[in-house]
Parts: sequence; structure tokens; C-alpha cells
Amino acid sequence: MTRRARLAALALSIAAVAAGLGAAAVSCGGPADGGHASREEALRRESAGKPGYIDITHASALTQLEENAGKEVHLLATIDDVVRPARAKLAHSRHESLSLIFFDPDVLARSGIDAWRGELVVVTGAPTFYENKRRGEQQLQIVVDRASQIRLSQVPGMPVAPTASAP
Repeated sequence: MTRRARLAALALSIAAVAAGLGAAAVSCGGPADGGHASREEALRRESAGKPGYIDITHASALTQLEENAGKEVHLLATIDDVVRPARAKLAHSRHESLSLIFFDPDVLARSGIDAWRGELVVVTGAPTFYENKRRGEQQLQIVVDRASQIRLSQVPGMPVAPTASAP
């Protein structure tokens, strides 16, 4: 989906909420957004109520990740940015993100997430704390050492990266 289409869908959502119609009045997954909303909803429905699944868009997501530090979780998140050579950022809120750390740049390339910016993915891994020495604060992160830890959402007309399931 193009940036213009995303902005148009966002404007439609904001207009519907402002008009008091709520999110249900906004068409989800229609031609205007190329099915983007329906793909996200399918992933969210699939994970709803399952233990170990955390939706990063929820307000309690970071608290849940902190409570599960060192334990494997499945994180539903949108790829915000990919910072070469070895990091991707998952959007939590407008000013907060969670880093995926790739110590092997080949794993980053094989995961295929670079092409999925702005799309929902499922990341499997154990959240850990990293102490940022410059800022003197601890940050949550997930280390990705296998491309199979990233499950990409299905995008109509685009095959899922064939190497995404490779270790």
C-alpha cells in the first residue's frame, strides 16, 4: 500500500471517530487499503487469548514484555524502521519502539522484514534488557538469531519471503 493510500485510510478513520461513528463504521480491509486492515485483524484473531502472545499496540504490552523477560513470547508488531546493519524497530507508540537485534546481517536479510515496513509481523523470541551506556537506562530488546523467528503477514500478490522459514 502506498503512503498516500495509508494516509487516506487514516484520514477516513479519524473522520469516522470524530463524527462519533466509532471504528466499526470504517470499512476494514476494503479496496482503499489493499486488505491491510483485514490481514492485521486475521493475525490478531489468530493470537487472541493464546498464552505467550503479546500485541505491542496494547498499553500494557511493555509491562507484559518486562514480566516475560527471558521467556519466549510471540509479539505482534508493526515494523517501524530497519536500521542497517543489524536492527529493526517495532512500533509501540508514537515515541516508543522496541528493537529487534540481529547480530548476523544475513539473518536480517533472510528474514525479509525490510520489505514489510509498516506491516504487521509476529516475532518469536525472549525479551531481554540491554543497558544503554550513553543514556544510562535499560531498554527492552529481542535478539533474533534465526530468520524463522519472524513470521510475515500475507500480502495479496506478494509471496512470503521464501527464506523466512530458514534457520
